[in-house]
Amino acid sequence: MDVTRRMFAGLITGSAVAASLPAAAQTTASPMYEVRDVTFPSGSETLAGKLFMPPGEGPFPAVAVVGPVAFVKEQSPVQYATRLARQGLAVLIFDPRYHGASSGEPRRFESGEAKIEDIGAALTFLSVQDGVAQDKLGVLGICQGVNWAIEAAVRDRRVSALGIVAGHYLTPATATLYLGNDQAIAARKERAAEARAVYEKSGEVH
Repeated sequence: MDVTRRMFAGLITGSAVAASLPAAAQTTASPMYEVRDVTFPSGSETLAGKLFMPPGEGPFPAVAVVGPVAFVKEQSPVQYATRLARQGLAVLIFDPRYHGASSGEPRRFESGEAKIEDIGAALTFLSVQDGVAQDKLGVLGICQGVNWAIEAAVRDRRVSALGIVAGHYLTPATATLYLGNDQAIAARKERAAEARAVYEKSGEVH
């Protein structure tokens, strides 16, 4: 797809690989949308999410949401999910692997590649849900999540719309802004490599 500043207006007005369908752990209903607690696979991990469905039979356009650095689904993603569901979109928010109620070790590990894979898994999950329009799948990235949302949209032909909010872009200029200079960046990378080596050897997180 062409990555532009498109939001989800096209999905609203325009209103793969199949994963096994998990049983919903809990369903919460409201006059404006229904919320289901769900789980779905991503690689070798299991992700925990919440699926917001508008009232009616659909099929509805659908959006997978990826939030800021170190996010869990109950933070900023839920704020966007409730509003988009009121506009007639099915919305999936989820904890990426290593975070929240999802599996994965070490805990609280930030991996861009893992988050891109998790977005793909979220799209696969959405594509096999009753009431979801398989040809109208979108991705919404919030803050640092815009990096992974954009990359997922570039890689995955199923993405027909992309929304980005308050982007925190991971560029060399951003790293310099936060860390000060090239030497500080190199030192941070060295500490990260040492911590990873310790974890891979002993399972201890530094």
